[in-house]
Amino acid sequence: MEHKVRSIEAQNQTDSFSSVLFCKQHSSRKLEVYCFGHEEPCCLMYATVSHRKCEKVSSLDECYLGSDEKVRRLKREFGKLKKRCKSEAIRVEDDKENFKKESETIETRVKGLTEEIIQTLRDKEKDPLSSLAKTEKEQTLVLQTKLEELQTVQEKLERSIQLLQLSERFSKIALFWEIKKMEKDVSNIDLQIENLVKRYKTPVLDLNINEFGHNFHSSLNIFGEIKLKLKTNGVDYRSAKLVLEKSLDVQGSSCLTDVEVINGTYLVTACQNSKMVYFLDARSTLLASIPLPSTPWGIAALRKHIFQFCVAMRNPNLVGIYKANIPDRCTTCCKELQLPGNAWGVCTVDDKIIVSSGKEESKNTKQVFRVYDEEGNNFEEHHMHDGATGSNRIHQFRADICYILFTLTILFTRNI
Repeated sequence: MEHKVRSIEAQNQTDSFSSVLFCKQHSSRKLEVYCFGHEEPCCLMYATVSHRKCEKVSSLDECYLGSDEKVRRLKREFGKLKKRCKSEAIRVEDDKENFKKESETIETRVKGLTEEIIQTLRDKEKDPLSSLAKTEKEQTLVLQTKLEELQTVQEKLERSIQLLQLSERFSKIALFWEIKKMEKDVSNIDLQIENLVKRYKTPVLDLNINEFGHNFHSSLNIFGEIKLKLKTNGVDYRSAKLVLEKSLDVQGSSCLTDVEVINGTYLVTACQNSKMVYFLDARSTLLASIPLPSTPWGIAALRKHIFQFCVAMRNPNLVGIYKANIPDRCTTCCKELQLPGNAWGVCTVDDKIIVSSGKEESKNTKQVFRVYDEEGNNFEEHHMHDGATGSNRIHQFRADICYILFTLTILFTRNI
């Protein structure tokens, strides 16, 4: 009939279109209409039987109208998907190579650490071995001296015994004289041996291992552990490529100065131009807002008080402590803390609020760090070195550096 027939060898796999398509129900009839409700093409006979109640059934000629634009649109969409898929394949390939490099690096680190531990143990064993050699040498000399003293006494006793064995060869006078001398020697030698015995102490070597060395084998159950972490798309720290996951539009703002996450879900931000604080959810829905008495400069969340945060401001210079009420969709000011100079930054560490500000003294500006509790009570103040005069940008750079160092110092001290 009207089917297109060709040999298998001549069939081009890329030619997936057929010039004539036939109804699946009536294989001898061509496709003539399309049912949009069932998303199915069919012949007119099948449509009158099975699709007579469908709302929209159109002829294929009508459906074809506008196909050129749809083809172009699909080509663009498929092109974008192809580009995205290619980009993802490149990223996976890079991850594969980087993973191999990381594996080699970790292997090198493990082997290097093992060598370091072995070398450290070898270095540490030098002291006790050196001390052992010195002690052995000194004590051997002491024992050798004792042996020589005892050998001298033994030789003296041997001579006396030999003389007594030859006593019949002596004259009576000579024998009498030798006996008298030997009687004195007996008491002297006995006293000499007694002194040698009392002064002699048997040397015993012992090894005193410190607690770490003694428990080293039992404490080292495993050398280390390899953990596989799977990171979601966002930031590729190896290539420094950023991927935008979400963009939030803060209505009514024109110059946002800072942003902070509250309770892991909500966002609080401030606008410099409008002098407003905005409290939003993760979908950028504005939940609450409040006007500020001065220009906002920095925001920090109070960790132990949910939905509370503080804002450092300028002109006038102060820090405001605020609380957001989610059900009532409002934000209230709990307390305002006056500052001696321009606010440079604010952060929270545990239950403390740390604020850095400048203090005007003559023509120099001294950096001041004030530490408050979360109720706003000032109980510590730290003055930094005098800063050089210059632009505000230089002062701000110096202040940021001091601020970071001071915060790290607080954390390090607390850890100790």
